[in-house]
Amino acid sequence: TVLRKGRVVVSGVALQGIAPTQLARWMMGQGESDANRVEHSVEKRASSVSAEVDIAAAQKTLSAALLDVCKLCVRSDRGIRVIDGLDLSLRQGEIYGIAGMGGSGQRELAEALAGVRPSDHGKVSLAGKEITGLSTEKRRRMGLALIPEDRLSDGVSPQLSVAENTALNAHHRPSGWLSMRAFFDFARKVVAKLGLAESVYSVPIWTLAGGNI
Repeated sequence: TVLRKGRVVVSGVALQGIAPTQLARWMMGQGESDANRVEHSVEKRASSVSAEVDIAAAQKTLSAALLDVCKLCVRSDRGIRVIDGLDLSLRQGEIYGIAGMGGSGQRELAEALAGVRPSDHGKVSLAGKEITGLSTEKRRRMGLALIPEDRLSDGVSPQLSVAENTALNAHHRPSGWLSMRAFFDFARKVVAKLGLAESVYSVPIWTLAGGNI
């Protein structure tokens, strides 16, 4: 069964023998040319994997650490030290996975790196510049972003519209008049870039699916 915008597009069809382009059309509502472009993009991506791996290996060898963490210590909301002397180095293009049981410090680490949570000890550097004492706003201006584990509670204002949440994310002046027309114009551009239906920018953001938030 394939759903699109809350409606059943197709149901009861065996997947064997269905072309990826057809599945893309059912899921995205795209035309033939768009679906073919999706399939071509996937094939092109697969054919270049080996070359990308070689490039990534060279970058890892030659480039300096983009994010560098030294002896970082962080406490949880209950005052327990959940990060104790962490050393971490991340280069451009790398993805660093943190594994562990819930409550083992993953959330506290992410918040400390973003400046949302203070650290007891240690140093954090971004692109060669120490950011340990910088505010969250200054870290964001340097390109550091945080996607919280609970986006609805910690990442947005649930009762505000998509447009208002989008504009708040880009608004930095402490005071002054706000233009709702500018809010919605900005939101339309973001919504269009993400490929969402234009109608969503005026609805409360809590009504969106978790992935869209």
